[in-house]
Amino acid sequence: MAPGSLDYNLKKVDLLIRLKRVSEAKRHVEAILRAHPASVEVLYYRGLCLFYLDHLDKAVSHFQHVLRLHPDHTETQQSFKRCKTLLRLKDEGNRYIHERRYSKAYEAYTDALTIDPLHDAMNAKLLCNRACAGYNLGKYETALEDCNQAIALDPSYVRAHLRRAKWTTDL
Repeated sequence: MAPGSLDYNLKKVDLLIRLKRVSEAKRHVEAILRAHPASVEVLYYRGLCLFYLDHLDKAVSHFQHVLRLHPDHTETQQSFKRCKTLLRLKDEGNRYIHERRYSKAYEAYTDALTIDPLHDAMNAKLLCNRACAGYNLGKYETALEDCNQAIALDPSYVRAHLRRAKWTTDL
């Protein structure tokens, strides 16, 4: 496989995503796209980068575009479904939090966390939201652990730091 070949470059992008170097993967995809603007595979990887960069609405639109071009593209079908399911469960959990139905919210966030273990940015938010639901259910230690996990996934996630600090002080 030649370093300049499309197949080689796509394997490199795939590896960068798996290594969680998604910004680098997206830059690489954009460069490949200039040379291969009609490649369904390249468009799929661009959508995947958007997904992992936590631009879920853009990722959904991108996956829809790819599926219009190639309705049978299995990877895009799976990623589109995963993205939609993740958004639905997160929105459900958020709705339940606002309705003060913490048990249902906790369940929705827990289900959402099973969708994609590689999605650190989203999983940090889900863990922090689940921590809120858990705290309101009296699961204080679990809530703190969820905050710790959220921070481990995204050390710059301020909300998780604030919740952990407040709850540690309260306990």
